[in-house]
Amino acid sequence: DSDRRLGKGTGIYQDYVIQSADGIKVHLVLIDVRYDFDPETKDRYGDKQEHGFKEVQEHSDADVTLIAAGVQVIPDRWGILEQYEWPGKKYLLDLINNYERSGVIFISGDVHFA
Repeated sequence: DSDRRLGKGTGIYQDYVIQSADGIKVHLVLIDVRYDFDPETKDRYGDKQEHGFKEVQEHSDADVTLIAAGVQVIPDRWGILEQYEWPGKKYLLDLINNYERSGVIFISGDVHFA
């Protein structure tokens, strides 16, 4: 029943603004790449979460924005990029570019290679 869960508030799974003692403001955005996953289009975010990304970009005054996802957002090795393409990924990257945000860092995981 937490307001932090997807489907309430901004659509972002969780987000926090943390300010250090020296005034540096960090916005930590935790996205959910499973809840609204569409197996046909491979979209991982859904409309509500995309709207939440837009709100973050429009209104955040953070010095650094950390976006954490359970899957790779920008893989650039091993020749397997097509496996990680989905419509919401392009939306997110375009949004960051359109708002000319600097200090955006992606933290991601879930790479399995043998």
